[in-house]
Amino acid sequence: MKTLMTNNTEKTTSIIAATAMILSIGLPNIFAETPIADWYWDDDANICYLDTELNTLNWSGAGTGYATQIKARIANAVSTYNAYMNGVDLNNNDTCSGDRIELGAQDLAEATYLAQLTDWDETSNILSQADIDFNTDFTFYGDTNQCYPYYDIEWVANHEIGHAVGLDHNEGWFANSVMVPNCAGSWSTIQSDDSDALDTHYG
Repeated sequence: MKTLMTNNTEKTTSIIAATAMILSIGLPNIFAETPIADWYWDDDANICYLDTELNTLNWSGAGTGYATQIKARIANAVSTYNAYMNGVDLNNNDTCSGDRIELGAQDLAEATYLAQLTDWDETSNILSQADIDFNTDFTFYGDTNQCYPYYDIEWVANHEIGHAVGLDHNEGWFANSVMVPNCAGSWSTIQSDDSDALDTHYG
């Protein structure tokens, strides 16, 4: 059974929240580059779709059973990352073996999280598996630039895949990044801060 952790400072888990950010008192990091985490892939990884779980997501208020549409949007995010990872490919082949990223859906314990990532380490921070779960408590859709009442699943997928390949939250006030920690539908794909971080991480 997968262990889902709620502390996003732990290396093994990252989350994305639907609620507005509460700014802490102190000097903000206004222009922040997307931080790089310790973990990374040293070889290609398969993309594994858990259709039974993805079919439980509510799609555009139309109900459940839309795994095909959801997978097509996630595939767009996968293709975007392949352009920046310099020889490490995410194979969009729906293969659930070997080094892989599994994409499914769960009723997450924390109701404000749109999705959650669990990374499984191999050795020396090299990954062999990462699991991304979308929260069944929310309604998703394929329209870009949308955060309420339907959430842009392509943006959420881009954000969580970013965590899966070693990007942390970018909390700069004017961050040009899909890795901002709260829903920002204006950035439904990788931005310049993110591509720069990927070039550094996989350069």
